[in-house]
Amino acid sequence: ICVSAEKSMICSYKADGLIVATPTGSTAYSLSAGGPIVMPRIKAIVLTPLAPHNLTTRPIILSGDEKIILSLNKDQKGCIIIDGEIEKEVSGEEEISIGYSDKKIRLVLPEGRDYYGILRDKLKWGDNLC
Repeated sequence: ICVSAEKSMICSYKADGLIVATPTGSTAYSLSAGGPIVMPRIKAIVLTPLAPHNLTTRPIILSGDEKIILSLNKDQKGCIIIDGEIEKEVSGEEEISIGYSDKKIRLVLPEGRDYYGILRDKLKWGDNLC
């Protein structure tokens, strides 16, 4: 899987797949594959390789201000799955462009919501040592 930013090659992944996530999605599938937890307010794109074929292939956090382009070698075929639902076959002649939308959504959050408290609770961090 070849990964480029708008004008620059980032790397070529040899892996069973590649998870592309926003910070909101970073604590789901990406985290279970060894990816980082990213604060939701940070505009970023997380790339997490699935079962990489060498030990030096690591997750990376990229700027959300860039378009990310994914492609395969000309003779390869693959599949893109979006949120576990939408599935489409792709060939080496296609490029997949990923980036933030210009459209924004405003979410209603409960008053007193504590992001770190949620992480501590869900991930069982510290078991109330502090």
